[in-house]
Amino acid sequence: MMKKQLAKLTKIKLRDVWPHEALDFTKWLALEENLDALSEEIGIDIKLIGTEVSVYKFKRYEDVSLEYVGINKHKGEDVGLFSTTVSNTEYQEMPG
Repeated sequence: MMKKQLAKLTKIKLRDVWPHEALDFTKWLALEENLDALSEEIGIDIKLIGTEVSVYKFKRYEDVSLEYVGINKHKGEDVGLFSTTVSNTEYQEMPG
């Protein structure tokens, strides 16, 4: 009977390996061998299109000004990231 060697999992702090999501983790995950491993593990074909790119018509900036991200360029459309959207009317009604 053949004995199988099993590796032991070790709990680590992810920030010890990837201190910054965009600068460290994203670059690591974008490597072909890492995307292939994730793709195989979850059973979904993953292809890299880009990293740290706009989602829909919205790009998050550290500047909180909605003018800066171009909300006025999308007249009549909701603009946002993931489940966070704001219409132009809602933007106009915001205090400050």
